[in-house]
Amino acid sequence: MSKDTNRHITRRNVLAGIGATGIGTAVGTYGVAAGENDSNGKGKNGYIPVPVAVDWQESFYNGKKWKKIDAFPDKNNDGKQDKDINYCDGDKALVNVDDPLSSKWRTDNKYTDPGDPLINFHGLKPGSRGEVTLSYHLCETPGKTWLKAPKVKAHKKFLHEARARVWYDEYPQNNVMASNENNNFDGGYPGDNKYQGYEPIIAQGSLKHVMSKLEEGVQLSENPYVASPYDKEGINYWAYPRKHIDKGRIGYDAYKPGWITDKNIKKYVKKPKVHKIQNLRDGTKFHIPGVGYWAKNKDKPLPDLYIKIKKVIKNKKGKVVGFRWKSNLPICRIKVAGTDDTKKLNVYDRARSGTAFAPRYHDHDDHDHDDHDHDDHKHGGRRPMTGFTFGACGDHDEDDWCIENSNTGYIGFEWWLPKHAKLEKKTKFKANFDFKAKFCPPNGDIPVSTNVQFCGCGQVCACEGGTIYYYRPQMGGSIATAEVEDAPFCGGRGDFGIPQSGQIIAFEGDESGMTFCNPTECASNGLDKFDRDNCDAYGLPSSAGPCNASGFAERYCNGGMNGGMNGGMNGKKKGKKNDNES
Repeated sequence: MSKDTNRHITRRNVLAGIGATGIGTAVGTYGVAAGENDSNGKGKNGYIPVPVAVDWQESFYNGKKWKKIDAFPDKNNDGKQDKDINYCDGDKALVNVDDPLSSKWRTDNKYTDPGDPLINFHGLKPGSRGEVTLSYHLCETPGKTWLKAPKVKAHKKFLHEARARVWYDEYPQNNVMASNENNNFDGGYPGDNKYQGYEPIIAQGSLKHVMSKLEEGVQLSENPYVASPYDKEGINYWAYPRKHIDKGRIGYDAYKPGWITDKNIKKYVKKPKVHKIQNLRDGTKFHIPGVGYWAKNKDKPLPDLYIKIKKVIKNKKGKVVGFRWKSNLPICRIKVAGTDDTKKLNVYDRARSGTAFAPRYHDHDDHDHDDHDHDDHKHGGRRPMTGFTFGACGDHDEDDWCIENSNTGYIGFEWWLPKHAKLEKKTKFKANFDFKAKFCPPNGDIPVSTNVQFCGCGQVCACEGGTIYYYRPQMGGSIATAEVEDAPFCGGRGDFGIPQSGQIIAFEGDESGMTFCNPTECASNGLDKFDRDNCDAYGLPSSAGPCNASGFAERYCNGGMNGGMNGGMNGKKKGKKNDNES
């Protein structure tokens, strides 16, 4: 469709790099490909990129109702995303679409033409609002994944006046303790294109603040903390402040969550002196003692919580309605009280910093369409804060950051320009979203097995059959596998269908499990620097000569070469166990 026939709000080129060649582009080549790569296909800083399939559903609010305007895949061309999506399997998988924005599977209507970018609006005026939910799916191997918005184009006043949030669009299904049989207590579900109050916020506040956070990049968690109305203090989180009401017990019901209000704020403020909630100022520091124990363990008392108020957020009347904070402990929830005994729950994925807001007037929720943090109560603005309480959780472990390739994650991004924003003229908003992922071994470490020997990452010797994982730089880079039936064996590039340019990452034995070569070393050294005839540089004994020595694997696995691997594995074959094993 010609741009001349579009309505006053048009969608034009916005995502820099879309449709470019190579990987590391946004919603473009190889799905949303991951990792910044050089021309040789090796990851920058030694990262081995992991291909990521992406899909999206975008909607726009026209002042009266929401309308779905763009989706991928949308083979019916109705602006609504297909229900059945193939992410990784076969030639027709999303991950193999070179440029989703120009794909025939993308919506092609009066709002969107093939090749148009994902988020780009002109002619925006107060009351304009948009939302896009993206889902991401790692293919072939687990990876550590980041969301970025490296290039944002908008007028400074628009960035200041507009509001936004980005959140995990993950409905609280897994940790609901008591709900109906569908674990669906108010109609939501993961990826439902709607912010729910129990979903964890990644960033919220002014559009400028949110996009600055995304420009820095946010690492995504595989299992983000999602709250529910059935969470129990002392089980799902620990309250700060907290009071021990039953001195004879230490169970969760022996404690009562407390609030910081005008009555006790002086007790918790470290500096500067603050006597009322409405006197909060930038730089205020809180010290809240821990009361009780982690998981009823008297050897692990709850640590003290230190909170710094980085910035106080006020409405146009100068009333405090929110704050940006920083913490020494991972925070998963902050409940803020407002006038007339109202409360708002702010949820986070075990964050060390964030933004918390008070509730709104007139029962307006955060997904209503006429909200503005600077509006008064006639327009659904936020209530003045009267108190707040913090909820701390256990920290992320390494597994949280290594996202399995079998999982699909959902990210929601919503922006809006309040009706009462003051702009001199209609404006535009352009942004670029980018998913990046790098290969990560399970548990974040690189285990060493006595059953496997690597010569750099060019060849592997093992005493059992299994699967070789290798990186192939062709076609923008991807990870493939080669099955080995007979064992013991030595092999690598040129063997088992592995190309000469291949780079071995790991070997998963049928019985011993996964063993990793160091992928950072492989990528930084370069594929051409591995000498099959010399393994001294890689920590292997020169006398063993595993890279090319004839019969090495048989001798090593059967007790030769200083006793062999694990004292001799007796030349195991795939699917068989040693006679001596129990």
